[in-house]
Amino acid sequence: MAVANNLNTPPETLAELAKDEIWVIRMAVAGNPNTPPETLAELAKDKDKSVRVDVAGNPNTPPEVLIKLAKDEELYVRTKTTENPNYITLIASLSNLLDEDESDVNEDTVLHTHKEPKELLAEKQSANRAENESKHNISSVDDYIR
Repeated sequence: MAVANNLNTPPETLAELAKDEIWVIRMAVAGNPNTPPETLAELAKDKDKSVRVDVAGNPNTPPEVLIKLAKDEELYVRTKTTENPNYITLIASLSNLLDEDESDVNEDTVLHTHKEPKELLAEKQSANRAENESKHNISSVDDYIR
């Protein structure tokens, strides 16, 4: 366990330790900031929630893995994911892509709904279209042509 926790343990050794049968060893590897992203992606699928929690909090965990962990069945895994700097950066990047009209799809929205950013954006765009149609009283193509 000391080797798995050690910040000087080489990434190759951590990758091997990640396959250990003892969950506490895998958890220590998941929490080590020197653990390679590929290893963290594998550990994100671990049956033990404590291992997934440490993957969610690891600053080396890739954003695509964090998106999956944000939908984990365990609340604490989802919560820990939202605290990861990579997840926060992902949300901030998404926010920069949004128009002013869509500014309410922000970090808080994503963090508390546990949906993928793409899902939230699609929902918001759909709601905006419906709102625009109702403002113009367009209920059908025929009404629009008249």
